[in-house]
Amino acid sequence: MKTAEATAAAKSDFLSLMSHEIRTPLGAILGFAELLESPNIDKESRAHVSQIRESGKFLLNIINDILDLSRIEANGLQLESAPFSVNAMIGDTESMTSGLTDNKNVELFFEIDNPDDLNVRGDSHRIQQVLMNLVGNAVKFTNNGSVNVSAKVERAANSIARICYSVKDTGIGMTPAQAESVFTPFSQADDSITRKYGGTGLGVTISSRLIVTMGGELKIETQEGIGSEFHFTIDLPVEVVSDFPPKSAAAPSNAKDSKTKGRFLFAEDNLVNQSLFAKLMDNFGHDYVIVNDGQECVDLLKTDTNFDAVLLDVRMPVMDGLTVLELIRSGEIGEKIKSITIASMKKGADEFIMKPICFDELRRFLSSVVEKELASSYPIILDSSRASKPTIEQPVIAFPNIQSSKVDMRIMVADDNASMRSLLDKILLRLGYTASFAKDGVDCLSELSIANFDVLISDFRMPNMDGK
Repeated sequence: MKTAEATAAAKSDFLSLMSHEIRTPLGAILGFAELLESPNIDKESRAHVSQIRESGKFLLNIINDILDLSRIEANGLQLESAPFSVNAMIGDTESMTSGLTDNKNVELFFEIDNPDDLNVRGDSHRIQQVLMNLVGNAVKFTNNGSVNVSAKVERAANSIARICYSVKDTGIGMTPAQAESVFTPFSQADDSITRKYGGTGLGVTISSRLIVTMGGELKIETQEGIGSEFHFTIDLPVEVVSDFPPKSAAAPSNAKDSKTKGRFLFAEDNLVNQSLFAKLMDNFGHDYVIVNDGQECVDLLKTDTNFDAVLLDVRMPVMDGLTVLELIRSGEIGEKIKSITIASMKKGADEFIMKPICFDELRRFLSSVVEKELASSYPIILDSSRASKPTIEQPVIAFPNIQSSKVDMRIMVADDNASMRSLLDKILLRLGYTASFAKDGVDCLSELSIANFDVLISDFRMPNMDGK
């Protein structure tokens, strides 16, 4: 027994050491790449630096997967237990995955069914890690169609919430034999998939074992050429705490005289999107009309302009959303209608909101429209085309010029890695600060004994004396 415990402890220590030793030089590579990616370098150099950063991030993801799998197998993974909002976590996941469909003919949809607006206690970061893995795979293996992410929350008991998560795609799907091996480490459906799509095959394995650790089971339903659905259910204790701000309930659908009840026109050719919009409007308590393309929208607006907002998808058959917007701008229909785009840019409209949209954000937005906080009536352009993003060349990381408003501070940095010390020195200088540097904990304590510092930035593992 003692031997097994000692072996497990040794594995845990080794993983911690390897994590530090691998991440330190990789962190320096990514950091210096970000420093190089400034507005002053030429286009070709910026492209090279961008490739370095992307390759570094890819390598970091592989390292993270291997370390996570190793921790799980060594029973060294500890789950957190903290209160979190299911709605907020799904909204964050939506925001973080919104760029995955760039340059792909794939739409990404998120749906939350949480009628009691329950908050729970658990490890939201690990649940989100699973969802990120599943969504990433779904987008990767889907060339056309959609990826639908859903979370359904219901009470399993007075103090327990049962949450059913699902990620469904219209991708390449799998045969029954391939589905059986999908949870095996370092394996994909076959070698040709690895060559075509890349990856280590660890994401689903890690996700499955994380869900098992949380008391659930990751399951798959798939059909070759049709698509796949990964889903899991976990039970978590309901958390009633004051940390979560109260949310105003949507007006009931039969509240005809409610001040927050609105009427909206939705032009969208995608049936899944139409169904999602209908469910959202029913939940929010608003009236709505759905049309299939821009031409139907124009025909309706010629006879009926009694809408608080018109929501337009950009890409539709017969007539797209931008053409409808031009007709509104020209005064041919609804000349007093103002415009807001749900897009990566305004596209000639008055305002815009990014798509995909967080449900809570859409609820607040539509309520503000009805309450006349934004404007009277206007179209909202829904843009699912990532290719239409403005090609503005700018660095990924921006170091703000805070010389005039920064707080004077004395900073001490302790790190045994020369590259990391150099990187931190340059970053701090760009932020307008100078720092003193120590090579280990002993040097750091020596400096701290003779001078006062406001901030200490210390590495965890160092020779002679560590950061602990």
